[in-house]
Amino acid sequence: MSPIQDVVIENRALKAFAKKYGRRLRPAELAVRMRAAIKRNANHECEGCGEAALGRLRFRYTRRGNQFFVSEIWIMEEKQ
Repeated sequence: MSPIQDVVIENRALKAFAKKYGRRLRPAELAVRMRAAIKRNANHECEGCGEAALGRLRFRYTRRGNQFFVSEIWIMEEKQ
């Protein structure tokens, strides 16, 4: 299974991110990086869900079968 097929970024998550931060994300490129972050972060997983990070970019996902559905994406604020 290719990385794009096993990580699905929900459209509403992309739209909410664009609305909040005023910039768009590239879903295909991001899905590959998110897959790697989820694999690294597997030990922090709760029952079928979890959070992972790509630098300051954080995302929440739910696992259904062999697929991960990303439902929320946000940017971690810099600490003052």
